[in-house]
Amino acid sequence: MEIARIKAKSSRDNGEHVLNRVNIKQCFKPKQLAVSLAFVISASTSYATDMQLAFNDIPANVNGMSHMNAASALVENRVTIDDMCRKLSNKLGSVRMSDCQGKGLDYAGGNSVAGLPIIVKEYPPIGDRKPLSRVLVIGGIHGDEYSSVSIMFKWMNILNRFHSGLFHWKMVPVMNPDGLLRKKSQRMNARGVDLNRNFPTPNWREESHKYWVYKTKRNPRRYPGPAPLSEPESQWLAEYIEEFKPDVIVSVHAPFGILDFDGPTSAPSKFGKLHLRLLGTYPGSLGNYAGKHQEIPVVTVELPYAGIMPTNREIRRIWVDLVRWLRKNANETLQQAEEKRKQEILTAKTKVVDYSVLP
Repeated sequence: MEIARIKAKSSRDNGEHVLNRVNIKQCFKPKQLAVSLAFVISASTSYATDMQLAFNDIPANVNGMSHMNAASALVENRVTIDDMCRKLSNKLGSVRMSDCQGKGLDYAGGNSVAGLPIIVKEYPPIGDRKPLSRVLVIGGIHGDEYSSVSIMFKWMNILNRFHSGLFHWKMVPVMNPDGLLRKKSQRMNARGVDLNRNFPTPNWREESHKYWVYKTKRNPRRYPGPAPLSEPESQWLAEYIEEFKPDVIVSVHAPFGILDFDGPTSAPSKFGKLHLRLLGTYPGSLGNYAGKHQEIPVVTVELPYAGIMPTNREIRRIWVDLVRWLRKNANETLQQAEEKRKQEILTAKTKVVDYSVLP
């Protein structure tokens, strides 16, 4: 599989109001690491060697952890779902323990650099009802965009009450737990890589680093990494997309207060107060990778503020408009498929055979 080949190469190269408050609590004691030591990633010595090579390849000014601390993150210290819920509720004032614990969140095989589990909540098909489409919703790919994580739990609360099987949902509330759960949250993961620039778009090696050097002036917040899919978080997401085969991806960010869109179908005009404004594509971005090159519609929901949630009413309005657009997109996709099928039949019927070339 293509992703497996990219992973192998990367291994070688490695190198609301917020309830009227924004309560960012300290999650770790002073002597703890900025990111908690976590899940058993691997018992193999070779993996640890690859990890150390990766740290050595990262420029010092963009490395989110010291080499010593990053290597120590491989220690075997399992973090449970309840542990993650506790960390999130301690960090984010608008996420309560009851929003997370006992709500069916599960470990789906992905881990962060520090070994924290990437948690997922699935809302599967119900009975014999065939969903209109499969929808993957992702929050917190940038660790300092708090509202992109908090709103995921608000939307999951809606689905916990009203999921009807109309769509098959998979919700990933925290794509970058290391970046979020540091004492001072950061956009990048624990190795200082912007995960939303680490996906394998064409000519990644040339274009991503050229963009980073010349457009961002080596901005450490935009560092794309040493290789495509060099990070365990982006590797897992690429594999998860390949496995789930979503018909639509929704990625939640902040703080531009707009909608962005990449993909083959018609873009939504607005969700709540968020109106469509295309920002373009960037080398290694999820929109470029999945929307442009895999032709999976990718809606980027940019909330207005990273640290302040929309009102409860606006949260619901964004959700309702999203569901309405998903219905429309599903119908449009079906129509496109039907038109393509008819065209193929017509082409086959009208194909002219040149009998003069037959033996």
